[in-house]
Amino acid sequence: MYLSPFLSTSQVVKERFDQLTLSENFDSINGYWTTIANADNLFIVQDGEYILQRKSTTAPFAVIANFEDEFTNFRVVTSIKLDKSMSEDATVGFLFMMQQEGQGGFLCEVNKQKEYRLRQIVNGNYKYLTGNSKDGGWLKSSFLNEPNFSNMIEIRTYNRNYDLYFNSNFILSFSEPAYKSGEMGLIIGPSSRGKVDFMYVFTLADPSISKKNAGEENGDNMNSNNNNSGPDIIELAESIISLKTQINRLNEENEDLRKTISAMKSGEQEKDVTAKNFEKQVKILQDQLKKKKAPLIH
Repeated sequence: MYLSPFLSTSQVVKERFDQLTLSENFDSINGYWTTIANADNLFIVQDGEYILQRKSTTAPFAVIANFEDEFTNFRVVTSIKLDKSMSEDATVGFLFMMQQEGQGGFLCEVNKQKEYRLRQIVNGNYKYLTGNSKDGGWLKSSFLNEPNFSNMIEIRTYNRNYDLYFNSNFILSFSEPAYKSGEMGLIIGPSSRGKVDFMYVFTLADPSISKKNAGEENGDNMNSNNNNSGPDIIELAESIISLKTQINRLNEENEDLRKTISAMKSGEQEKDVTAKNFEKQVKILQDQLKKKKAPLIH
């Protein structure tokens, strides 16, 4: 595994992000995400998912979320699924710390081969933080799921340090002093289709609010409850991912069974056709034999 000098295999971010700042479950259409339908793209919110289909075969397409604020120190968790029926080169990914006019930011992408890559935008060009230009920056990870199964991507950042997780497993850390804050978004590769189940953003609770709540024994404890809600929601999100993965696997097994049953039915139909053809041939031979015997009878 090749990592750039900026990356390490030790966790750096130790902070506890206990304030739920944003919860996106794609239950309805809102102003956060682009919805579009044309010859190149189909981006829609449907059945609790944000579906991104890139029809164009030439280049990826990025969608920047229209959140009210940029984020500085945060923990973001999102669930992304890559459709296995698309091109073998299909990709989908998450964008973070994106700068204005595309002049900076990071891209974390996954493909159908259970590989990932981390890239940075520098002056409008891509810089590989994993791998190199020869391998496209891709690295194998046993923590990634197969296509058609959700992958939970998590980024934790504090004081310009970053930790990356896949499905609750630590992957790598890196530091980059260039950005104080930035936007988030998604990227879909050419001839690719991906689905996003949810996105949660946690930040650091205001210390003054925490102290105030601690001193108010009989006061309103809503802020305190909110501060403690982060881990519970993450645990819920992980449970949802686990359940969805199981459902997806069952759907895959059901699809395989349907194909097997269909093949068996086709085989039975072929046998029936063959048997009927044999019966026709026997009848024809019997008719021919009767005709040949007919003169002998007279």
